Amino acid sequence: DENGNCVYECYYDEIGAQTNCADGYCIVEREYDSEGRLISEHFRDRYNKLTNNKDGIASWNGYYNEDGELVITNCYNKDMDPVEYH
Repeated sequence: DENGNCVYECYYDEIGAQTNCADGYCIVEREYDSEGRLISEHFRDRYNKLTNNKDGIASWNGYYNEDGELVITNCYNKDMDPVEYH
């Protein structure tokens, strides 16, 4: 983005085809707050469908409290079932 944050990352194999990385996904989309702090990630496969990362998480959202600590408000697996963030 305009602040130098990585908002989209995609992995490719040696012939240029999209492929999953060692953490289990091909694409990660990130969102940041107005201060440039990471507030969400969404993990996708090469077909752009939600997929779990190595921790079983496909998507999470959060915010930063007044002490500057990240508070996770929602965390889901690829089926959009709630999971515990760890």
